[in-house]
Amino acid sequence: MERQQFLQWLRQYRHDLMNDLQIVQGYGSMGKHEKSLNKVNDLIERLKQERLLQTLNCDEFVFWLLSTSLMEHELNITFSVNTDLTELAAFEEKLTNDGQVIVSELESSIVAWTDVSVHVAIEGEKELTLQYDIHLPNQDQSDFIERLSFNGECLHAVQNEEKVSITLIYR
Repeated sequence: MERQQFLQWLRQYRHDLMNDLQIVQGYGSMGKHEKSLNKVNDLIERLKQERLLQTLNCDEFVFWLLSTSLMEHELNITFSVNTDLTELAAFEEKLTNDGQVIVSELESSIVAWTDVSVHVAIEGEKELTLQYDIHLPNQDQSDFIERLSFNGECLHAVQNEEKVSITLIYR
């Protein structure tokens, strides 16, 4: 990674963190203590999830997910980690490639869509499961799913009016 790129990401991360803290401060100064507390709790949870992500021993995937969530402004990418698995290095390339496929397909169609959000749930006790919940217009979901191919085993891709949920398993 180049120094300029790293510094750009660091500036963006700091900018986002400062925005969140200013919102907390604003709510507090207006006497909206419950909203302020909720925002602080959201921020603490986000930082906790970042810490959990970084313990997965899967540096390439972690780097890709963090940098993509930080720099892809057209997409609102979030994640959650609910696994005790910490040795994911064997899946590193597959995880990264599958995530890149999804984001690339979304980026190629983003002109037509607004407010696209992606949540990546990383779960599993014995087997690693990633669920991508992608909020995009119902009329575009089937076309989007057809263009995807994965390295992990796709357990299912479910569509409803609000989102597409893609569950991948890595063994």
